[in-house]
Parts: sequence; structure tokens; C-alpha cells
Amino acid sequence: MNTQPLQEEHSGAKTVIHDTSKTSSEQKYQLMRHIKNVAFFGYADAEPETELYKEAFKTAQLVAKQGLTIVDGGGPGVMDAATKGAASVGGETIAVTFYPKDAPGFEGRYVGNVADTEVITQNYIERMFKLMEHADAYIIFNGGTGTLSEFGTAWVLARLYFGHHKPFILYGEFWNELLDVIGERMMMRGNEREVLRVATTPEEALAAIWAFDEEMGNIDHSTCEVCLKQKRAEPGETELEEAHV
Repeated sequence: MNTQPLQEEHSGAKTVIHDTSKTSSEQKYQLMRHIKNVAFFGYADAEPETELYKEAFKTAQLVAKQGLTIVDGGGPGVMDAATKGAASVGGETIAVTFYPKDAPGFEGRYVGNVADTEVITQNYIERMFKLMEHADAYIIFNGGTGTLSEFGTAWVLARLYFGHHKPFILYGEFWNELLDVIGERMMMRGNEREVLRVATTPEEALAAIWAFDEEMGNIDHSTCEVCLKQKRAEPGETELEEAHV
């Protein structure tokens, strides 16, 4: 990661990192340890008086109380609710942002969303993948096309690295219907549902995080396809960066 002092923007974050890296190690998309950081995805236009905003706020509060760091995209709506919910209980927060110049459909950086650390990326795609990197699990609320892209990315990465995958929680009863349609109409391989859970309350979301954390800690890595591939790798190829804990 390349860093440089903040020049044009000022977010109010205690720490600002300009991330200009173009590629990332595959291990950054894998869960190599217990869950410590949880990313929140959802509708950028959710207003503070809406139930969606309130649910995201309460969920972030509850998760942050457990000592977990909250990660979001630094924008308004659900992202703002996540940062403010965590901050209300003294939790740590990370915002992964970019400052668009030619993307009129993007909501941009919200000045009211002040995280402890801001990671500034170059464009929307880099921002999305850095969000995937900086979290160990994801909670996905209702949203629009941006949320759908994050949902799809989290799901495909979980399938690619199954066994070392980063799990995710879909917040809201409506997700069950969507999952049923996807299962019926699309070409699923069989283990896609193992990487996710549906939650309808903040308490259920937190319980799912701890359940995933325990499940990942109990995986038998002697039969894990990711580990076996690493063992077959030629000398000099990338090795797992951290030991299983």
C-alpha cells in the first residue's frame, strides 16, 4: 500500500491513507484469522428517520460493543448509520472512500461520516475491493445497484475461496425470497448458501457473526481445497501469509 499525506481533501478522520495500489494479494480476500472487522453495505439514500437507517445504526452499535471494528464506504445512508452507531459506543471505524470527478451517479464522500481512519482509493471498483479487503465479514442491508454489486462480489469471493472465505449476513426478511429465486433460476453449485445467513434483528446479525467465527475456526484445513492448493504450489509462489488461529 502506498501512502502519502492528505492534500486536496479533508475528511476529519484521525488517520488518512491514500491507497494507490492497483492490485492486491489474493490472501486479502480470504479469512485468515478470527473475525475482527465487519463491513456494512446498504442504501446510500436512507435518511436518519427511516427504519433502514435505524436498524443499521443499532446493528453497528451492537457489533462495535463487542470490540469489532466497523468498516463502510464513507458515504451517507447506511454507511453513515454504521459509522455513527459504532462511534456512539466508542467503537473503532474505518471508511474506504474515493472522491469522484466523472461519476455523477455516485453519492460521493459524505462529510458527516467521520471515521477514525479513512482509506482513499482511486475509483469505484478499487473502493469496492478495498472494502472487501479491510473486513473479515459483511452485513448487507437493503439497497440499490451499488449494494447488489457488493453482494455479488462478496458472494463470488466466498465461493472462490471457500474454506478461507469471508462470510456475510443479509439483513432483512426480503432476502429469503431473493435467495429462493436465485436458487431456482440460476446455476448454483451447491455450497453457496453455506457462506451466508439471513438476519432480521441486530441480535440475530451479531449471533451470526459469532457462529461464523466459530465455524471458520473449526474448519479441517487438512482437507481444505485452498490449503491443498497452497501445498501443491511450486517453491517461490505465494504462501499463506498468516497461520490459522
